[in-house]
Amino acid sequence: MNISYIANKEIDKVKWDNCIANSHNGIIYTYSWYLDIVSPNWDALINNDYSIVFPLTCKKKYGIQYLYQPIFSQQLGIFSKEPLTEEIFNQFLKSIPDKFKFIEINLNIHNYIKSLEYENIDRVTYQLNLHQTYENIRNDYSENTVRNIKKTEKNNIIIKCNNRNIDQLVDFFINTTLKYDKNITKKDYNILNQLVLKIIEKNIGQFYSAFTNDNILCACIFFVNSNNKSIYLFSSADEYAKKHGIMHKLIDTYIKSNSNKNIILDFEGSNILSLARFYASFGAKKYLYLHIKKNNLSKLISWIK
Repeated sequence: MNISYIANKEIDKVKWDNCIANSHNGIIYTYSWYLDIVSPNWDALINNDYSIVFPLTCKKKYGIQYLYQPIFSQQLGIFSKEPLTEEIFNQFLKSIPDKFKFIEINLNIHNYIKSLEYENIDRVTYQLNLHQTYENIRNDYSENTVRNIKKTEKNNIIIKCNNRNIDQLVDFFINTTLKYDKNITKKDYNILNQLVLKIIEKNIGQFYSAFTNDNILCACIFFVNSNNKSIYLFSSADEYAKKHGIMHKLIDTYIKSNSNKNIILDFEGSNILSLARFYASFGAKKYLYLHIKKNNLSKLISWIK
């Protein structure tokens, strides 16, 4: 192993993205352009000639440097062409520079190795393999999901799959979801807009939207595709859509359009029981990944934090 800490301006983004594209656990959140948007000052640990990489999403506050989990990025961690051994995994964690006094980040489902030097917290995601017929997938739907899909069909909801009127769709998400989350800032809104525009530019994302008989937008989901995986990046629904189970129909439409393809649909969570039940109701399976924490701050600074 020859692990080096590389500052952002010295990272070869072409080699980096090539590594992610060819990694057995590559995922959209770790492409350089995605990291540039969600964590502009990210650094990295890199083995040899970009054979194994580990993005370090870092910030500085009150002169203290720390690692954090960026918004709209469920899983990061270590990425390589071959599955990691526990020895390699631990070498990477030990190679994180001491200057990062506080660490609180997510790894990915393929990094599920617990380190004694960190606090390890299980996080959950749900995934559905679409490499089967739609009929086989639907057979695993819960009765409630099937019932909600039929209810939507009776209400003559119109489903559209296109990326026109992006501003309308993003504004709908902000107004029905983000504005009620006090942890979301204007900066986060800007990050979301940048992400959507870049993803659309690269032609790797799709909006699935639901409209009422009066052509009123009532629900939408944004799916992002890379590395044979489709990420359920964000969704939103108004009260009408929630009441009539329209999100079930949106997801069902996506599944039907992409069945029999070599794609894993990743619902991005959740540890919230109601959401977990919702994702599982489509036959999705639970996978664990780790949220790791380490605090090397002095007792006084830790108390202030």
